[in-house]
Amino acid sequence: MKLRSEFTCPLELVVDMISGKWKSIIIWRLRFGPQQLSKLKRDIVGINQKMLIQHLSELMECNIVDKITYEGYPLKVEYFLTEFGFSLIEPLDMLQRIGIVVLNREGKYLQKKGYIHVYTGEGKGKTTSALGLAFRSIGAGFKVMMVQFLKNWNTSELESIKMMRDNFDVYRIESKKGFTYNLNEEELKILKDEIRIEFEKAKSFIDSEKYDLIILDEILGAVQGGFIDENEVIEVMKNKPESLELVLTGRNASDEIINNADLVSRIENVKHYYDNGILARIGIEY
Repeated sequence: MKLRSEFTCPLELVVDMISGKWKSIIIWRLRFGPQQLSKLKRDIVGINQKMLIQHLSELMECNIVDKITYEGYPLKVEYFLTEFGFSLIEPLDMLQRIGIVVLNREGKYLQKKGYIHVYTGEGKGKTTSALGLAFRSIGAGFKVMMVQFLKNWNTSELESIKMMRDNFDVYRIESKKGFTYNLNEEELKILKDEIRIEFEKAKSFIDSEKYDLIILDEILGAVQGGFIDENEVIEVMKNKPESLELVLTGRNASDEIINNADLVSRIENVKHYYDNGILARIGIEY
């Protein structure tokens, strides 16, 4: 991209750098961190790959965007905002807010966009929060899927889900093995194989674009236990369909997981009746 040699106003220079239908949208999309070309193309409705590559190249020439190329096969390239690129986010945010005001005034609506939630922490209520969101979503006509990891005992929410079966699906493998710390080496291997099946099924549900909301319940526990590579989960987060609302639950969400989420709720254990010897109760804890 060749910039003009003379300007009557500094604003002309900035407008030239980000002019066109797509450049400001590309910058806005990259504010969450590095993204692959395929993810950008999927998120920006209406742009074709040739135009996307051209705009990325011009933004790189202006030092607004840069890229990382990873060794290996298949080739992996991620684009990210430079420090200068991030300086444009605040003014773009102001323009975004003006756009919302105009849309509301004209009675028009944005295309539906889904966000990524993480419910984490040591306190009780992570799965409960996710189920509450599912209950609300179904009231708005959403189609919901919940994939449960590391849960092979009967829980009361399964009975509730049966009552909403037209709009709420659940997938889990229920072979009886007990808690992970009580399992022998062979049982742990079986569990790891089952969790891999669950994770692959979860990815197929996400890619199907059949659902409006998908809950990956206790997937962070599966990551922490070494059953799923965290990088695979982050890849799913980065490449989910634009309209899908995605929820991840479990303790000890890593900084990388948090950085790739849009909403993070950390549930703190301030006080719990477990400490007084009260065991888990049906309908309340399970």
